[in-house]
Amino acid sequence: MDKMYNKIANLLVEVFPEGWNKAVMYAHITEDMYEIFFFVKKDNTYYNCFKLEKEFGISRRSIMVCFDKIHQALLNDYKEKKWYCATIQLSSDHKFVINYTYDDQSANEELFKADWKQTYLK
Repeated sequence: MDKMYNKIANLLVEVFPEGWNKAVMYAHITEDMYEIFFFVKKDNTYYNCFKLEKEFGISRRSIMVCFDKIHQALLNDYKEKKWYCATIQLSSDHKFVINYTYDDQSANEELFKADWKQTYLK
C-alpha cells in the first residue's frame, strides 16, 4: 500500500507548480472510467488542475497522462475496497493522507462535489 501511495504522490508532484505547499486530489474510479482532478495550493491560493497551463505553463496533456497513471495505480485498491471516492491530501513537507467515501454519491454528485470542496479546500 505504501508503494502505491508513493507512486501517486510522485506522479502528482511532477505536475505541480514550483513552490506549492498543499494539494488535494479527488478520484472517482471504476474499471471502465475515472474522474480525477486536484487543486494545488500555492501562495495561499488554490488552483484547479485544469488551469495550471494558463497560470504556470504546465501542459494539460501532462496532467492527463498523470491521471491515466493514477487510475491504473488506484484500480486494484478500488476493486478490493469498492469505494466511491478517494481523496488524497499531500503537503510539500511529505505528509500524505487518503480518505475514502464508500456510499454511492452518484444521485447527488454535484452536491457531493460542492461539499467536498468546502471540506477540503480550506
